[in-house]
This record gives sequence, C-alpha cells and structure tokens, in this order.
Amino acid sequence: MDSAMNKAITVGVGIFITLIIVTGVFAVITQINNIYAQVYNLDTNLNSRFDEFTKYDNADKTGVDMINAANKFYNENLVIVEYNGRKLNDDAGLEYLEIQLSRDRITYDMRLYSTIETVEENRLEKTKITFKDH
Repeated sequence: MDSAMNKAITVGVGIFITLIIVTGVFAVITQINNIYAQVYNLDTNLNSRFDEFTKYDNADKTGVDMINAANKFYNENLVIVEYNGRKLNDDAGLEYLEIQLSRDRITYDMRLYSTIETVEENRLEKTKITFKDH
C-alpha cells in the first residue's frame, strides 16, 4: 500500500509541477504579446505623428490652415507654430491671431507658404512649423 501511495503522490506532484510550468509559459507568452502590442501602437503613433507634419513641409497654405495649426498644437510642448517670427500656439499667440483677424491683417483666404524644421529649444528637440507670406 505504501508503494501505491508513493506513486499517487509522485503523479500528483508531477501534475502540479506540469501545471506550474504550463501556467508560466502562458504568462510569458501573454507578456510578450502585450509588449508587442505596445511597440506596434507606439510605432503607429510615431508614423501618424510624422505624417501629420509632412503636409506643412514646403506647402502652399491659407490663413485658415495657419489658424487651425495654431489651435491644433495649442500648448503642445514639442511643436512651435510661427508666423512672421511670432509663436502662435500659446495663449499670447492665439490672442494675437484674434486681434489680427479683427483688423483684417490676417484673413482666412490669405496665401501663405509653410515649412517645417527640427529645432532645439531648452534642450528639447521640437518641430517648428513656419508660415510666411507669399
């Protein structure tokens, strides 16, 4: 009877160890899938973020495009929207736009030329969108 009991205990321990190993393998596979999903999402976000700026690179734009860019990147830490040397995507810049619109110095249909460049400001690499009069 001791022999049968020892075999039962051995089989039980074997099954228990097998369950632990299988559970561990599934946990590792789940973690790898989660990491892969995060890397994929980050890569997709970076690509769409880059594509977001290419439409401003050496392009003909309007006053509406400039105003929309200033609003879209409002208080964005890594983006500078500039017109005639003035930053537009902060509170002071949006106020400036409103004043210039009310005085007809900036119009929605005015023709502008836009460029993008990477600049360093406060030890941060930023994307600068510059609008200039044609």
